[in-house]
Parts: sequence; C-alpha cells; structure tokens
Amino acid sequence: MEKVIIAFAFMLFAARSGWCEAATPPLVVDFYNGKCSDIDVEATVGSLIASLYEQDPAIAAALLRLQFHDCFVHVSRNLRKDQIILHKHA
Repeated sequence: MEKVIIAFAFMLFAARSGWCEAATPPLVVDFYNGKCSDIDVEATVGSLIASLYEQDPAIAAALLRLQFHDCFVHVSRNLRKDQIILHKHA
C-alpha cells in the first residue's frame, strides 16, 4: 500500500510540475478558418459525422478507437525491409 501512495504522490507531483505537458500545442477551435478557401471545415466534418452516426451509431466508438490507436501506437521500420515493429506508448 505504501508503494501505491508513493507512486500516486509522484504522479501528482509530475502532473502539477509540468513534466507531463504535451509536446505539441493543444487543439484549437476554428483551426482551419481561412486555410481552405471559403469552406467551413469544422461544419463540413461535423455534418458528415452526424450523417454517418445516424446511419450507424457504432461510428462514434470506431472514431475513438482510431484516435487512441493513432496517438498511442507508432510504427517504425527495422533495418530489414520485411520487418515492422510496433511501439506502444502509454
């Protein structure tokens, strides 16, 4: 039990001290404004996802899985061309 308390205290300290800050800037609303001519990208994607959700509600879970897969699993090639190594980051 003592080890759990020490680990929790360390994680809390690390989170509060800034050690766990993201390496990339946070997500921003209206990121694509002015970048794709006159197209409102967020509205377009939102209406497409809403339409797909009406057809198949499982799309929400599939998109979540896609998000976490892309964030936490990185693929890199070894020296041999026929070998692929997956690295999991937790």
